[in-house]
Amino acid sequence: MQIEEFRARLEEFDEAINREHYLHYSGLKPSLETIRLYDEYSKLFSLETIRELQRQLEAADDGFYAADCLRPWIFEEIASRARAVPSLAIWLASRKAGMFLKEVWGTGQLYSADELGEEIGVGLLDPQVLMDELLTGLRQ
Repeated sequence: MQIEEFRARLEEFDEAINREHYLHYSGLKPSLETIRLYDEYSKLFSLETIRELQRQLEAADDGFYAADCLRPWIFEEIASRARAVPSLAIWLASRKAGMFLKEVWGTGQLYSADELGEEIGVGLLDPQVLMDELLTGLRQ
């Protein structure tokens, strides 16, 4: 079972089980019949399905993890280039920047590198900036 199919079926199961509980506990249905639902959606809870989803997520995670590791590096390079921009230099010296940096420090990884780039005014992160820096470093 693919992840998207699993999500759709799990959503169906969740709606059905919630409906069953509502009907029973509101007095509209005399008995609570959840066993039928667990039987109908049993594939969602099978060990085989769980293992397959785990394999899919681990395979996908490698790519996302690598991309997430690059984002702060790209952000750092863009921010270092942006320091030369007068308007950003003024912002960095402002009280607002200090408050923002305290918040970032205090919240850990709450904000993505893209969100930080938007906040300091450098826009979305462009991987080309990092590639240029790497190529420059390799040439030296």
